[in-house]
Amino acid sequence: MPPTQPYTNRAEPARGSSLHTIKTSLHTIKTQQRAREEEEKIRQRRKKGVIVMMLQFLQDQGYGRTVEALQQESQLSLQKVAAADNMDLVTIFSEYEDYQEFRFGRVPRFFRNLDGSDAVHVDSAPSASGEGEKKRPPPVATSSGVATPPDGPNSNAGRPGKNAGLTPTVTTPASASGQSAFTAAPAASTDLGNVGLTGTSIKHRTTEAHPPADPFIGRQLKPMPRFASSELTELAMTIQRDILDANPNVAWSDIAELDDAKNLLREAVVMPVKYPQLFQGIVRPWKGTLLFGPPGTGKTMLAKALATECRSTFFNISASSIVSKWRGDSEKLVRMLFELAAHYAPSTIFIDELDSLMSSRASDGSEHEGSRRMKTELLVQMDGLQHRPNGEVVFVLAASNVPWDLDAAMLRRLEKRVLVGLPSLSARRQLLSRLLHDHVDEKTFDFDSVAAKTEGLSGADIDILCREAMMRPIRALIHKLEHEKVLSTTPLTRPKVQTEDAIASVACTKSSGSSVPLTKYTQWESQFGSGMSS
Repeated sequence: MPPTQPYTNRAEPARGSSLHTIKTSLHTIKTQQRAREEEEKIRQRRKKGVIVMMLQFLQDQGYGRTVEALQQESQLSLQKVAAADNMDLVTIFSEYEDYQEFRFGRVPRFFRNLDGSDAVHVDSAPSASGEGEKKRPPPVATSSGVATPPDGPNSNAGRPGKNAGLTPTVTTPASASGQSAFTAAPAASTDLGNVGLTGTSIKHRTTEAHPPADPFIGRQLKPMPRFASSELTELAMTIQRDILDANPNVAWSDIAELDDAKNLLREAVVMPVKYPQLFQGIVRPWKGTLLFGPPGTGKTMLAKALATECRSTFFNISASSIVSKWRGDSEKLVRMLFELAAHYAPSTIFIDELDSLMSSRASDGSEHEGSRRMKTELLVQMDGLQHRPNGEVVFVLAASNVPWDLDAAMLRRLEKRVLVGLPSLSARRQLLSRLLHDHVDEKTFDFDSVAAKTEGLSGADIDILCREAMMRPIRALIHKLEHEKVLSTTPLTRPKVQTEDAIASVACTKSSGSSVPLTKYTQWESQFGSGMSS
């Protein structure tokens, strides 16, 4: 079975501290990245299958409370998934015993007695760790509700001979490290996803036109680590509630322009996981990025797109997540946040409205002691991101509308600081086209003239403008419904938005931005900004 360690930014095997000493090619790096992705998909599928099989077995045996606890922790429910008709734990154990007896001439032990207690334990067979899959007849349900093979749990009836059904196959991600692998004969072939490895070449069954699988579907987090006290466990559960488990469904292509910010976030979060060979030594991943600009320009939207695309554990943190009224708890919550982020690595910590947490520390004694301690702990934890012993990828993304109020020490730890300004004319036209695409006649609607009249509006303001424009013809329908006594019996169709509707909506939609002029953001960017070199 492939290793189950999380992805890190440390390449294996290490071939030197400089990129120039890596004796490899771009094709090899891309092949390794695809193999790692396929290996992760296989591992997640196996993990989900194990949990589902356990849930089904426990339910069949009547362990109701255990089933409820496991469903709550694993976020899997037997109301949504169930074991396949021909699969159950007893049969799997039986087949594993038969394979071990056939391969090594002895029956494995699954547990051993300890001093006064029993612990689940699987005795590993020597050397070969390939996974044997054999075709077998359907199980028969017993009176206890557990399915077993037709002639008992250890029967070999109806199974192929010793040399039948097991054939060596080509190398897979699971066996790429020198382990042997066996799969069933062609009659019992197993689907291993969209990629198959033959030597070092990759053959795709699908093209890039097919979107990748949703990373939020069937995603299971590792169990929380064990803590020394129940108090720490409660703090960890408080932080765990802020892990995003629903797909925001925002793609990079849904955001108009902002290419610098999108490329920087990909470079900081996505690429170190995909190509760890390129991020070694001083070329370590960025540990923090600040998105600043007027309200409504897309800072939070960028964070949602990152959560959708990055396939990492996403912590959506607000002030209420790490601020407590109890003395000392705020510092513990901050420390727990970064410990869990390292535990679930690769992770992204998103802190919206950072200025509410990390405003400049006052030296005149006017600031509360608890606030200063919390800020100090946050700075200490962020400074330790690059010194993680196992090289876990933990990235901090922050957003703020007033970056000049942030503490100088926090700015140093947020290595990249990118301005997210008001949309340009082309971006405003792109937003109008996307929002009104299904509600206008594109042959007659004048997007250019409407976009020209939206100067100074943010992306959020344009969204409000489009909704107002779509409401104008609906208001006319509502007026007919309310005041006309004789109504038409023809099928009702939603009226199209006209250019006049959009222009009238521009007149009644004012900018929701603050009183801070845009020039102040550009001046702060020229002094403190840190983007990507062109």
